[in-house]
Amino acid sequence: MATYKGHPYYSVRIDDKNSIRFDQNGRYETNKAQEIAVLDALVPRYFVRLDEPKQTKTKAEPAKPKASAK
Repeated sequence: MATYKGHPYYSVRIDDKNSIRFDQNGRYETNKAQEIAVLDALVPRYFVRLDEPKQTKTKAEPAKPKASAK
């Protein structure tokens, strides 16, 4: 689920037949991948994304001990 905040009643055209419209408080929530892709391309210029997209956590490899020079 992606949540966005912008101007009240802001409208974004997705394609020829579809558009999305922010509510009276300027919020919009969606879980559709096509809408998220279009809206993320417009962030932060026209509105902001309130929730951060889930990123895959990568484990940092532990530092290897240095070999002592003798």
